Amino acid sequence: MRRKLVDALPKDHSLLPSSESAVGVEYCNRLFALEKKFAGLSPENRHIQRQELSKPVLDAFFAWADSCKPAAGTALSKAVAYALSEKKYLLAFLEDPLVPISNNRVISSSIEDPQDLRETAQYSHFIERS
Repeated sequence: MRRKLVDALPKDHSLLPSSESAVGVEYCNRLFALEKKFAGLSPENRHIQRQELSKPVLDAFFAWADSCKPAAGTALSKAVAYALSEKKYLLAFLEDPLVPISNNRVISSSIEDPQDLRETAQYSHFIERS
């Protein structure tokens, strides 16, 4: 999901401070920063930390996404629509401490049908790399 938001960033860097896409990317960056802090924790403690620290950031992200009204057909409108339509999958990492926040390894592997993974809700759709 982060990748879709990054793709929606304005090409003119002077517009970044006022960019709605940058707001979405910042929420994702905050979530990834938290995950780095949780890396060495036991699954039980990671779950607790995700509930206490990551969930409020994710709740704020979805509140932003719900209120964001980008122009139809833009990269941002597609990114926001994707986030809202995939919300239950994006939330999976909050409930299971063994589910990574990023599905980069899944995407990078040689899985024949990534749709199968999505349907199991075992992997989130936050994309760390841009």
